[in-house]
Amino acid sequence: MTVRIRICSAVFCVVIAVTVLLCGCIPPDGTLNGNEFLNVNKFEYFSGEEIYFSAKGESDSWVGLYREIDDIKKVEAIRHLDVSKNGFVAGMVYAFKRCSSYNESRQAFRNIPRGNYKLILFNNRIENKVLQTVRFKVLKDSITIPSAPISMKYKLLNINDGLADGTLEITFGDNYCAEEVVLFWANDKGILPDYTSLAPFAVTQKHTVFKMYSNTLIPAQATKLIAYGKNSLGLSETYCEINLPKNCQYNFDGKVNSEFQVVSDIHIAVADTHLASADAKELHDKHFLDMCKDIVVNSPASDGVFVVGDIANSGRDYEWRHAAELISSVANLPKFYFSIGNHDLYGAESYSALLQTFLTYATADSVYYEKTVNGYHH
Repeated sequence: MTVRIRICSAVFCVVIAVTVLLCGCIPPDGTLNGNEFLNVNKFEYFSGEEIYFSAKGESDSWVGLYREIDDIKKVEAIRHLDVSKNGFVAGMVYAFKRCSSYNESRQAFRNIPRGNYKLILFNNRIENKVLQTVRFKVLKDSITIPSAPISMKYKLLNINDGLADGTLEITFGDNYCAEEVVLFWANDKGILPDYTSLAPFAVTQKHTVFKMYSNTLIPAQATKLIAYGKNSLGLSETYCEINLPKNCQYNFDGKVNSEFQVVSDIHIAVADTHLASADAKELHDKHFLDMCKDIVVNSPASDGVFVVGDIANSGRDYEWRHAAELISSVANLPKFYFSIGNHDLYGAESYSALLQTFLTYATADSVYYEKTVNGYHH
């Protein structure tokens, strides 16, 4: 992914984030102390539809999926995951099927076929005390291409500052099948060609209120906001649109104070290691070099290239060394700045050794570091 960013006469902090809140608590079976909860976004799902959930509990709490008829003391969970370990953050919304692990003994139900189920929040994996149970049904009918929202309401916090901050209310009709909402800036001619979609929002219920991304600029050319429904089969065939308020756009005065690139997932792979395909070395090298050449041609005044993770496919020194060689082979590139990604820690070496490799090539003293580039703090 490559993002080109210009900082103009007004200074903005660009934040890419997704925040989704599940509305309404589901009454628990057990007794909660106020620090625990378990929610799902629906009580009926089509076959193949994703299940969005959020959970919060004790430090060792976990969530397990069972059929309604299962005796949880006699069978393993069909699928399971921790609430606040192994990369999961308590209270955040996750796609259950994509994020959970399944038990081989429950292979027949790993894809959650039609039937009645219960999702259970446990205190830990030793006592397995049930803190809360949520029940839902998977229908016989399969998921279809989603429908678009039937209505939208957009309330900006400040109409005149050019920022998208505010709330967006999305309403779907019955049997909407949408798992996410994808938004685009548009005008009378359609989607603005120079802008990708905003990061999708999860559909938490038929009527959902989204908090728009803070400090996101509304393009000067945008007069509309359009929304598609999305699921595993793709986007809805139609969309819902609303007109933006007059004078809400950010009007660029032509003065560029700083220009830089944000990129990720380079995955330089010298050998066939950690999921790298046989042609990964040549393919990834080519993509990276093409990107570097594009930067030189299209952004000659760039103040820097910020790589936000996954530079080396498995974090090995020879991958980093090869990445440095590729960068050196392209004349007139701006300076590169690196932050660490999960692939940069996948090597067989110890964590401390892999970390030191990153720090060496990033010329940093810590994983968390700061740089002031052309007067701007990164």
